[in-house]
Amino acid sequence: MNRILSLIVLVVASSQSFAGEYIGVFHPYWYNSSLYIKPIGAIKTNQPACVKRNLLRLQESDTSSVVFKYKYSMLLAAWAADRKIKLIGTGECTAEGDEIIYVVNQP
Repeated sequence: MNRILSLIVLVVASSQSFAGEYIGVFHPYWYNSSLYIKPIGAIKTNQPACVKRNLLRLQESDTSSVVFKYKYSMLLAAWAADRKIKLIGTGECTAEGDEIIYVVNQP
């Protein structure tokens, strides 16, 4: 049983290591009813191989959800104040090659 648990922890930990991490200022903007996040001078680490563009997208797509509104408000507040924030991806990308962001946080 301990071996199985150790294997699960190892797989989860290794899958998280391929998620991109971004620290800097970000410009959130809407285009064709989709929210895009453009890094402005951000430090990027661990970008997954699927990244093809310099844009990011939130994991949540339902603009009426509480989680989407919370993350969007954090992005807007940081952009308006020209403050750095930290974004962490899922390690997966959209069909366009934008990494999907799971965490929006203070650095």
